[in-house]
Amino acid sequence: MSPLFSFSLALHLKNLRFRKPVYVIGAERCTWKFRDFHRSLKNRGVVRPFLGKEDIFESWSYSPLNDTKEAAAHVITALAERGWGLPS
Repeated sequence: MSPLFSFSLALHLKNLRFRKPVYVIGAERCTWKFRDFHRSLKNRGVVRPFLGKEDIFESWSYSPLNDTKEAAAHVITALAERGWGLPS
């Protein structure tokens, strides 16, 4: 399994669908919004920084991302905390 290199957010999202190793270059230079995004992916084991010394043929796996389901759960919880709900 060869790694993928991502240089933009759009490429990240596209590459992560394939559940292949993804190396990131320059994430520390991103604005706060994208820096948090990269940090989240790194903490989940989805991406790794590319420093030029890695064995780029090393493979790793990660759980598929399911952010839509997770975001929906947060919305439902936030609504419930306010006494609101979604129609069944």
